[in-house]
Amino acid sequence: MDDASPGAERRGTRGPRPSRSRTEIVDAAVALADAGGTPALTLRATARTVGLAPAALYRYVATHEELVESAADRALEALSVPSPTGDRSADLVALARAQVAVLRRHPWLIDLLPTLRPGPVAIEVLDAGLGMLDGTPGGGAQHLETLALLTGVASLFARSAIEPSPRTIAALQAAAATHPRLAAAFAQPGRASAEEDLLERTVRALVGDLPAAERGPDDGARSTTLHD
Repeated sequence: MDDASPGAERRGTRGPRPSRSRTEIVDAAVALADAGGTPALTLRATARTVGLAPAALYRYVATHEELVESAADRALEALSVPSPTGDRSADLVALARAQVAVLRRHPWLIDLLPTLRPGPVAIEVLDAGLGMLDGTPGGGAQHLETLALLTGVASLFARSAIEPSPRTIAALQAAAATHPRLAAAFAQPGRASAEEDLLERTVRALVGDLPAAERGPDDGARSTTLHD
């Protein structure tokens, strides 16, 4: 079992209870996950980091799951949500780039996001994405599918280097002797796309041709970072 039960706190020495803010605790959890991935994000390790007894942490978070969800939402606060420009496809490309930046900063989020219960910040990001698709063909379910695929693309770019490793290239070159299409590809390699260009092309291929959005009086050209 990862942590002591709440009742274990009564067995400690008497004295004033140390006080911490929930923000301190969640920030400590994010730092642990950044350093060691989700396996490092335990109640016991978080309590130790902020100088609390493990059982004392239950005054701030009820479960390990709540701690993980809170840490994920806190990490997402750094995502810079682009403001609408009127070009829906360009806005979605900008959103994907912002997602890639945050996922590279906090790579442990990549595997968590598909199954995580969304917190307030994640819902804000989702709502902003739906706003970019507002008025386009398809209903709400299709728009949600599009945004899920967009996050999947961002996760792929955040997880993997675009250029293959030397080991991969060597294996493909060896296989080219018996695979003529591989041999032809290596004979005319061309120039690899820059990562940002490839991300843009991928997102635009995903969303297709979207009609221009009507800009309201409150739409600006500046992006909004949910939290510094």
